Amino acid sequence: MSTETMTPSVPHRLHAAAFVIAVACVIGLTSVAAMSDAPLQIPGPMIAEPADEYRGFTYVGRAPVPDGMMAAPNSAARPATFVVTYNTAFPPAARTAFEHALSIWGSVLHSRVPIRVTANFRTELSPYFLASSGAAAMLRDFPNAPKPNTYYPVALANSRAGYDLTSNEEIVANFNAFFDWYFGLDGAAGERFDLVTVALHEIGHGLGFVGSLRTVNGVGSWGVGWPPLPMGYDTFVKTTTGQRLLDGSVFPNGSTTLGAALTSESIRFEPTDDSRAAQLFAPNPWLPGSSIAHLNDNAYPRGDINSLMTPSVGPGEVIHDPGPIARAMLVALGWATTDGVGVEPVPAAPRNLRVTLRR
Repeated sequence: MSTETMTPSVPHRLHAAAFVIAVACVIGLTSVAAMSDAPLQIPGPMIAEPADEYRGFTYVGRAPVPDGMMAAPNSAARPATFVVTYNTAFPPAARTAFEHALSIWGSVLHSRVPIRVTANFRTELSPYFLASSGAAAMLRDFPNAPKPNTYYPVALANSRAGYDLTSNEEIVANFNAFFDWYFGLDGAAGERFDLVTVALHEIGHGLGFVGSLRTVNGVGSWGVGWPPLPMGYDTFVKTTTGQRLLDGSVFPNGSTTLGAALTSESIRFEPTDDSRAAQLFAPNPWLPGSSIAHLNDNAYPRGDINSLMTPSVGPGEVIHDPGPIARAMLVALGWATTDGVGVEPVPAAPRNLRVTLRR
């Protein structure tokens, strides 16, 4: 994996951090065969991560690919590459740590299309939040889309299409400048927050750990536009008994029945690497920005190989591997990996898409 860094000479556009998932539709692309009033492109949700307290030092290093994840070698499965734009406040030592986190993801995922990332150190984030991140946009019905009428992060859409669909950044990651950060690559964070760990987590959201399932005042709902369309992540969310939460015959969209399921503490993402379901974070009450978009921290506690994508990171918690479950979830969403797992579509011929403003 390689990275290219750029530092703008003028203040870079910053994305406002939000811990409530926003699914407002601002910009769309025209389509001759659209099956919904929902646009083809929407702004990506931003997820803010709460900071945990110090609970002792734990370390998870790079792990070998587990049994069941290996497939026939794929010589075309080149590691993903990243192009990074930093805001001027991003410390040079922090850049080294951030690019190390990208190199870890790059060694896992394959993409023909470079992934552009904007990384910001910010002073205006709430002291409660350690970082925020998300996909810059969500796209649907692009060439080689895994499912029709379903939104996916733009980095995945580009990878599936085989070319750049938007000519803009794909992932935005913000870090709270007021926390005590450790910028080393060796994991010796002590009682500080390990930037490599937090960066790995934030990039994970931009790659696909995000959905539209939500509750407001006990009423559960999902989707974008009308009729509502799901995000790719939503389509794999089930109860522990195997009922899909998008099944309107069981969980009507906009119902307390769906709201109760989303806060039942019994929700999973299926399938994963060996047909085991990944247990998702589904507490009662609902926690905006944390619920469903993370793995269950009781099932995957500190020090567990699958603990990277749990809801919060504490000082002294070092995780330098995405974990087999996170890798398998991304494969389920449509990513190909460098070890040959996942199906990489044949690149599509670039097509001209006319961008229109939807009011």
